Amino acid sequence: MKDKNTSAAKKRAGEMQILYEEVLQDNHEFRKFIRSFKEKKLRLDLLTQYYSSNWKTDRDVIYAQDKEYEKYTILSEDPVFNAIEEQIILMKELTDLLNQY
Repeated sequence: MKDKNTSAAKKRAGEMQILYEEVLQDNHEFRKFIRSFKEKKLRLDLLTQYYSSNWKTDRDVIYAQDKEYEKYTILSEDPVFNAIEEQIILMKELTDLLNQY
């Protein structure tokens, strides 16, 4: 009976050791994600600020004076707005997941 209990305990402990090591790796990845997340937030904030301030003026000036204005995707209203909105939607999904944690 003792050997059977020892065997079962070792099996469980081995499985939990693997999970423990995976959790340690997850924690490392979470730290990297948090740093990356802060950078992503800063980029979104800067783009949003630009879009609500100088964007229209820059667009009008470049359209009027630069024949190669098409190389600036940023000057088209829909792609910028869509990219900002998509990231906001993705962050809401992430928030929902975090609330379940």
